[in-house]
Amino acid sequence: MYGEVDVNYNLFPMLAHTPYLQIGGALSTGGNLGDALGNVSFNNLNSYVKAGLGVEFMASKRFGVEANVFSSYMLNDTMDEVQRGRFNDYYWGGKVGVNYYLNLFK
Repeated sequence: MYGEVDVNYNLFPMLAHTPYLQIGGALSTGGNLGDALGNVSFNNLNSYVKAGLGVEFMASKRFGVEANVFSSYMLNDTMDEVQRGRFNDYYWGGKVGVNYYLNLFK
């Protein structure tokens, strides 16, 4: 279980398709949902920073389809429960998603 906050910077926001840069951070409990709910404490929280890039295609004024790749760097070396080496744990990931924009700020 995790919570994440990201900021995207659209390189060409007025076009129907735009590449974007992404930075963010998060807290993760590791394990599954049952472990997280039964054993929530500050000792089992893992924090990480994240950076990535992607592209979004606007299908209409309110719907967009996006794809991105990212790298997450843990701020400690306890994600895999093995503390070894000079560097903290990290992982690569990717996602494909659909965005719906509410247009609250016109």
